[in-house]
Amino acid sequence: MEPIQLILLDDHAIVRDGIRAMLLGNTTIKICGEAADYPSLLKELNKQEPHIIITDIKLGGSMTGIEIAALIKKNFPSIKILMLSGNTEDHYVLAAIKAGATGFLPKDCGKEEFLAAVKSVYYGQTWFGETISPVIIDQYVRQSVHHITDQQKPLSQREMEIVHCLCDGLTSKEIGEKLFISSRTAES
Repeated sequence: MEPIQLILLDDHAIVRDGIRAMLLGNTTIKICGEAADYPSLLKELNKQEPHIIITDIKLGGSMTGIEIAALIKKNFPSIKILMLSGNTEDHYVLAAIKAGATGFLPKDCGKEEFLAAVKSVYYGQTWFGETISPVIIDQYVRQSVHHITDQQKPLSQREMEIVHCLCDGLTSKEIGEKLFISSRTAES
């Protein structure tokens, strides 16, 4: 099996060196390039297209990892993006997902979680880990509540009374008389 090809995008050489050292002897994952900013990433992409780009959010230079992720997804849609960042606040995680990141790891993750995330993303799954997943779930729930249409909202007590009258076979006029409302109100 061909090893999973990675390009590391981080403006701190020590982070790239640490990941490289962590992967010494690993035959299933190979670092095929490194970059500190977007121009150097493009040079690496001209040499070889990896399976995954691992990037930080905050990079020295004019572009963030989130902006770069969006460009990569637009120009190289087959490359997967795995964020590795110390910036794990909700807005960063959600912006990374919107930009096309397939996974997000905090920089304080361990080797086993890092390896599991790389493999998961490579095989087409998402990876957000235990600390990031609650952020995504919470945001999903919030958006779901805000996107409920009028037809999906629960009926009011008064509307339920009208529905019961309809079930009893009453006409709009009879419902209006029974509930002291106009027949038009009962219809609407």
